[in-house]
Parts: sequence; C-alpha cells; structure tokens
Amino acid sequence: MNRIVHISLFCLLGLLFVAPVIQRGFNLFEQLPLSGWHQKVHHPKLTLKSWLSGDYQKEFDKHVADSFGFTPSLVRSINQIDFNLFNSANAQYVVVGKDNYLYESAYIDAVTGQDFVGLETIRENCEKLSVIQQGLLKRGVRLVVVLAPGKGSYFPEFIPKYYNRYFRDSTNFRVYKNELMANSVATLDFNTWFISMKDTSRYELYPKTGIHWSTYGMLLAGDSLRRYMEHACQAELPSYNLTFDKASSKMLKSDDDIEKGMNLWRDIPDNAMIYPSVSFDTHGTTKLSSAVIADSYFWGLFDHGFSSRVCTSGEFWYYFNEVYPQNFENGLTIDQLDLKASLEKHDVIVLMATDATLPKLGWGFIDKAYKIYLTE
Repeated sequence: MNRIVHISLFCLLGLLFVAPVIQRGFNLFEQLPLSGWHQKVHHPKLTLKSWLSGDYQKEFDKHVADSFGFTPSLVRSINQIDFNLFNSANAQYVVVGKDNYLYESAYIDAVTGQDFVGLETIRENCEKLSVIQQGLLKRGVRLVVVLAPGKGSYFPEFIPKYYNRYFRDSTNFRVYKNELMANSVATLDFNTWFISMKDTSRYELYPKTGIHWSTYGMLLAGDSLRRYMEHACQAELPSYNLTFDKASSKMLKSDDDIEKGMNLWRDIPDNAMIYPSVSFDTHGTTKLSSAVIADSYFWGLFDHGFSSRVCTSGEFWYYFNEVYPQNFENGLTIDQLDLKASLEKHDVIVLMATDATLPKLGWGFIDKAYKIYLTE
C-alpha cells in the first residue's frame, strides 16, 4: 500500500514538472491573457560572443520564464494572494487605498506635494504662457489652460494613512493656479470644480478602481470646455445631448483600468457608474478648429467626438508628441509640423493636465512656443 502511495506521489510530482512544458508546447488549456503592456521575450540567438559574455544565458532564462506554460494563471494567483493577504498590488505605481480604492502613486504625490517642482519653475512657465497667449491672441487664436482633476485630490480620504507624513503646504496645483491667475492666463479649474460637486453630483465623477475621471465627469468637463470656447470666441457650438440609462455596477471603458492592470482572479466591488449615450445638437451652430495638448485624460473626450463633432478638424497633440487623428493613418508627430503655422491655423489651443502631470505641463510645448512669440 505504501509503495502504491509513493509511486502515485512520484507520478504526481513528475506531472507537475512536465505539465508546464506540455502546456507551453501544445496549449491544451485556454488561459485568460494578462492585461497591460507586455513585450514578448523571444528565444535569443546563440553566438560565441553572447555565450562567452553570459548574455545568451540571461536572455534564455528570461525567454523560458516568459513562455512558461501556465504563466498567466500563476501570475494572477500570486497577485490575488498578495492583494488578499497584504493589501498589495503587483502592478507598477499602483497603491491600494482604504476600502480598496485604487490610485497611481503620481496622484498621491501630487496631493501631498512630494512632486512639487518649486515656485521659480512654475512662475517662469506661467510667464512664458502669458507671452504665448498674447502672441496667439494677436492672430485671433485663444489659449486656455485646463487644470483637470486628479484622483488623489478628489479622494484624499482613502489614501493610506502612512502617506500622512508626506503632506506639504505647497503643491504644483495650488501654485500653478495662483501664478496662472497672476499672469492673466486663461484657466479652467476643473479640479476645484469636481471637488465642489463631490457631495451633490447625481452620478459618480470618479470610479473606485480606475485612474481617469468617469465617463459622466468627463462629459461634464467637455461641455464646460465647449461653453468656455463659445463665450471666448463668440460662437455657438454643437452641444452635448446626454441620454441616461440605468447605473451599472459593471465597469466599462477605462473605469477600472487600474484594476485590470493588477491581473487578479476576482473583481474588486465597484460603485455603480452611469454611461450616458451621447449625441450632438448641430442646428444653427458653427464649429471652431482646436488643438488639445494633453495626456490620456483627453482620450475619452476625443473618442466621444469633442475634436470631430464639437470642433471641426480638431487635433489631439498627445503628450505634445503624436498628432491625432492623423497619426492613426500616417504616424504624424509634432516634430513633422511647422509649429507656428499649426498653432495659428486653429481658433483655440487647449493645454490640459491633471495635478499629477503638472510637473511636465505642456511636455515641451511651453518652451518651443515661447521661442516663437518671445520677440513680438
């Protein structure tokens, strides 16, 4: 009897060793793929130089680990255990807050002031923006800075307690807001606006397990920006018509983008969110041309038609690098543009950043545009 048990255990142990190799070769069991960006590690090429230097062995180890038969399932299992036992996320820059509210660390750094770049830097940028604004205005082009909300600012009560020691008086948001005002730079402060609506909004403005504003909050911001452009340019623009369905506890679009990147087995319970259907009233309206310089916060508005339906020939200068929608077809980037001509062909230039991306406001736009309009 003992012999049978020993043989069975030996066979089971052998199967555990062999199973990943079989799965890798034949893919017998379908597995849920991991979310997030992943660069596949290919089998390295063996050369005398790579063998003697040890590079081949290192790359081969990475290749074996990357192509292990049950990698997605094992990764999810480890992540789930760490999340359940240690309230920890095995995803880069992700912080698990109270009640499982999820943050990216940059948004906590923004509200605590740990990423503060200093008064001199911010004042200099705002003075440059004033020069750019004046130069564009002479050509009939409006510039507006949009201070988009950040999750750390909106939900400070769920930030883990151990961050309390890091809170400082000066933050990029507070100083930028003051300096933009001091330099008379046109500004829309959505960050303060969202916080003021936190207890009165009909629907959630921020998701629990995502980093971007909710679809509803995003559309409110888009409509507010549209109204500002109407007033500033004395034009009647196509307006948003929102049709509301029932709130859903199933997260759509980017409302659980952080959670997806954590690659867990079980969903984290979310607050119910609303996903309005969007149409546009174009009767008796005109359109303006716009260029929006922003990070991923603008993707939702771009996808919902701000650049194509509210504006005409609107462009999204993503991180002041890729130019959309043209980049989809021909890979157009900012470096390929005549920047002065490209700025002045639009009616409105929008510079948008969350409090987490304020340290890199403009992503190079401010210095380049300042050189253009400095001598005027």
